[in-house]
Amino acid sequence: MTFQHRSAFSLVIALVLFAGTASAQLAVPRPPTVEPGRQDQRLRIENEMPPVGNDSIITVPNEAGKEQPLADKVTFTLKGIVFENLSVFTEDQLRSEYESYIGKEVTLNTLREIATRITTRYRNAGYILSRAVVPPQHIKDGMVKIRIVEGYINKVLFEGAPQSGLLAEYADKIRSAKPLDAATLERYLLLMDDLPGVSAHAVLRPSQEAPGASDVVVTMTEKMINGSLTLDNRGSRYMGPIQEGATVNGNNLLGLYDRTQLHGVLTGDPKELQYGEIVHEEQLDSEGTKLALSAARTHTRPGYRLSPFDINGQDTIYSAAISHPFIRSRQTNLFGDARIDVRDTYTDSLGAKLYDDRLRVLRVGGAYDFVDSWSAVNKVQSEISKGFDWDAGAAAHSRATGDPSFLKATAQASRLQPISGPFSLYVAASGQLSANTLLAAEEFGIGGEPFGSAYDPSEIVGDSGLAGRAELQFSRSGDLEIIPTYQFYGFYDIGKVWIRAAQAGQKSEASLASAGLGTRFNILEPVSGELEVALPLTRPVAAMGQHSGNDPRVFFSLAYRY
Repeated sequence: MTFQHRSAFSLVIALVLFAGTASAQLAVPRPPTVEPGRQDQRLRIENEMPPVGNDSIITVPNEAGKEQPLADKVTFTLKGIVFENLSVFTEDQLRSEYESYIGKEVTLNTLREIATRITTRYRNAGYILSRAVVPPQHIKDGMVKIRIVEGYINKVLFEGAPQSGLLAEYADKIRSAKPLDAATLERYLLLMDDLPGVSAHAVLRPSQEAPGASDVVVTMTEKMINGSLTLDNRGSRYMGPIQEGATVNGNNLLGLYDRTQLHGVLTGDPKELQYGEIVHEEQLDSEGTKLALSAARTHTRPGYRLSPFDINGQDTIYSAAISHPFIRSRQTNLFGDARIDVRDTYTDSLGAKLYDDRLRVLRVGGAYDFVDSWSAVNKVQSEISKGFDWDAGAAAHSRATGDPSFLKATAQASRLQPISGPFSLYVAASGQLSANTLLAAEEFGIGGEPFGSAYDPSEIVGDSGLAGRAELQFSRSGDLEIIPTYQFYGFYDIGKVWIRAAQAGQKSEASLASAGLGTRFNILEPVSGELEVALPLTRPVAAMGQHSGNDPRVFFSLAYRY
C-alpha cells in the first residue's frame, strides 16, 4: 500500500468513526494534554511573589555621635529614672529594663547599660533609628534623666532616578513615619525594588540638618527592556515535545513604572502549538496595588496519532486582575488578588465542531509566604473561582455535563527546609475541590511539572484532585567559575483525581506517581538550565503506549535572561 493510499485509508476510517457516532464529541479522541483551554496553565508567565529571606536592601551604618560619657568613677544610689521624649512606650512599659537597680548603688556605666537595654527594646520593636542616651546632668536625690531620641528620616535622596511621581510618594510615606519603624522603611523600599525593571538599595546616614534624624540614600538601577529565551522538551508527542519560548518586557515606557510584556511559545512543528500572550501592568497607588490587563490566544493542531482526525483548537482568554500587598517585608509577605477571566474555547475535527466552551469566571485569592524559626521558607496560596453561565443552553461543551456556573477552590503549599550544610528538603502539595462537573479548562490536571514529572502535561484530569512532591536537594555555589551555582536533587511525586459524572467506560478516579533524579544550574549568570531523568511508576505514559510508556524519560530546559 502506497503512502497516499495509507493516508486516504486513515482519512476514511476517521470519517467513518466521526459519522457513525451519535456525537462527534465522543467519536474523536481528545487526550487532556491536547485540550487548547489547558495550555495556558503551563505556558503563561506567572507573576511570582517576591522572595522572602533575601538579603537586606537597607544598609545601616554604625551608630555615631553618641553622648559623651560622664566620669566612670561616680557612684550613687539609684532612686528612679525620668524619661524625656517618650511616645512609643510608656514609663511603666520601660520599668522592667531598670527596676532591678532601684535602691542599689550604681555607676554611670550602669546607666549606660540601662540606656542600651532600652535602645534594644526599641530596636526589637522595629524602631531601628531610636535610641536611649544619658545626657549630661547633675544627679540629685538619685533621680536620673534618660533622653529618648526617637529617630526619623529627614530626607530621602534618590540616585539614578528623579524624585518625582510614584517615588516622591514613597519618600513621603517614609518621612511621615515618626518615629521611624523598620516595617515602614522596609515596606516602601521593597515596593520600590518591586517596580518593573528596578533594583533598589538604600543606605542610612546621620542627617546633617536635623539632630537625631537620618537621611536615606536610595540607589536605583533601571532596565527599560529585559526578557528571556527558553527551550525545553516538556511538550507531548502530540504537540512537541520541543518547545521554544520568548519573553520581552518593556519597563516604565510611559514613565509611570508600568510594564508591557509579550510572551510566545511554539513547538518544534509550529503547526502543532502556537501560544501568544500580552500583559500590561499599571501601578494604581503608592501602596503597591497593581492592575494587570492581559490577552492570550492558543492555536493547537495535534499530530502523531491524532493527525488523521485533523483536530484544530483555539483558546482565547482576556483577563483583568488587581493585586495588593497587605504585608511586604523580607521575612513575611501577604498578597491578595481578584481576577475576571473571559474565555472562549472551541475545537473542531475534519471541519465539524466538537465543542464550544464559553467561560466567564471571577477569581479571588491570596498568597502568603514567610520564613519561620527553623529558617524554612513556607508558601501558601489559595483561590476561590465562581463561573457564570452567560451561554445557557449551549449544546456542545467539552464535557457533556460540564457546568459553566461552577464553584471550586484551589490551594498550593510548599516548604523549603534547610537540613545540614548544602542539604535541604523541599515538599509541595496542590489540590482542588469542585462542587460541580467542570469544563475542560477548569479541571485539575496532574502530569508534567511540578507534579507527575515523568508524564505528559495533564496526563490525568478530574474535577477534584490532590498532588504532592518531595525533593531532597544538594546545593552549592562558588565551586566552579563557569557554573556559579548548581543543585542536584532526587524526587518523588504522586497525585490523584476524582471525576464527577464519569462517562460510560470511564473510571471515576485516576492516579499516578513518578520518581527521578535531576540537576539545576546557572551558567555564567544569565543562563540557567535543568536536566532530569524521570521514571513513571504506576501507569504508562498514555502517548507512549504500553511498550515504552513505562521507560525512563529524559527532560531538559534552558533559559537565557537578559
